[in-house]
This record gives sequence, structure tokens and C-alpha cells, in this order.
Amino acid sequence: MPLSLEVVGSNVRDFCMLERNFLSHFKLVLLLMLLSSSALFGTRLPGPPSSTEGEALGKLGLPVAILQLLAALAAIAAAIWEYHSGVKDLLRVRAFLAVKR
Repeated sequence: MPLSLEVVGSNVRDFCMLERNFLSHFKLVLLLMLLSSSALFGTRLPGPPSSTEGEALGKLGLPVAILQLLAALAAIAAAIWEYHSGVKDLLRVRAFLAVKR
């Protein structure tokens, strides 16, 4: 398998697409981790000033935090898998989108 790839316009576009997708997954992971830690510590993100509800999740805090942590780990695994499979396809010069006519 070649380690270098000829620089062509579509290759650059496809690699930028891979990076953009990876960064989108990473942003989702950060959001899920923030929500998980918020549920775990029983804190709330600031809401509108008119809301007076000060209740945390209570007994549901730990299960919700665990579910969000597992979702974040699944998103990390999906991001890494998608990035590596996309790079392999890019090096093999396989089309990313195949359309049947």
C-alpha cells in the first residue's frame, strides 16, 4: 500500500471531509461529556432567569451520567473507525459515494 498519495483536487476535498466529520464527532463527544459530568455532579447549566426550578436529577443522576458516558465512548469509537476506514479508502483510491444509475 502506498504511503504517499498524489495531490489532486478531489483527494484534498475528500481528506478535508474526513477531518470535518472527525471534528464533528469530537464536538459531539465533548457535549456528551459535559452533560454527563453535569448529571453526575448534580449541577445545571444556566437556564432562563425566570425559571425557579433548582432540582437536580436526584436518583436518576448516576444512571443518566453512565448512559451519556457510554454514548460519548461510542461516539469516540465511531469517529476513529470512520476516520481510519476513510483514510484506507482514500489511499486505495476508492470512491466514497457510489451511485447506481
